Amino acid sequence: MERYYAKKFLRTQLKVNRSEISIKQSQCYQQSLQQFLSSTTLCGSYVVCYSPLHGEVDITGLAATFRCGLTRVAPHRQLTVHNYDSASEMSPYGFRQPVAEAPRLDDTDIGAVLLPGLAFDLRGARLGYGQGYFDRFLARLDKKVLKIGIVTTLVDAVPEETHDIAMTHLGFENEVIACVA
Repeated sequence: MERYYAKKFLRTQLKVNRSEISIKQSQCYQQSLQQFLSSTTLCGSYVVCYSPLHGEVDITGLAATFRCGLTRVAPHRQLTVHNYDSASEMSPYGFRQPVAEAPRLDDTDIGAVLLPGLAFDLRGARLGYGQGYFDRFLARLDKKVLKIGIVTTLVDAVPEETHDIAMTHLGFENEVIACVA
């Protein structure tokens, strides 16, 4: 329970101090991600992206280079993945998501997942928004799927709970690195 409150406190602090990411910064992140993904063998053919919220890196340009999927908030606090180019609508949280009728991608088609977060640490721990959508989603995927946290805030240690899924890599403005175990 102590970790829960530590995460909640850190989450509140980081949301208040979050600043906008410039187009130039987002382009730098996209270039480093593109170089990394192009030089890496993935276990599936799709890269799962996200629609950015305020203060998140815009990685939508990667859809021009890779076969991308986009997450959708589904019932029971689950995420589904659909083709990036599907018709879209606004989610209850204010980001663009595929419509419910859009064809779903199979989890076995996924080779990498790019994840936003409020903060990460070098071990790959991620502090999200506290709803657990991405943790439940990542738990369904093959262990070989790359989990790449898009880092705008790096902290010494993110408080972890048993349900948290660690990233395999961290994406920075100029490089992508493997997490240290």
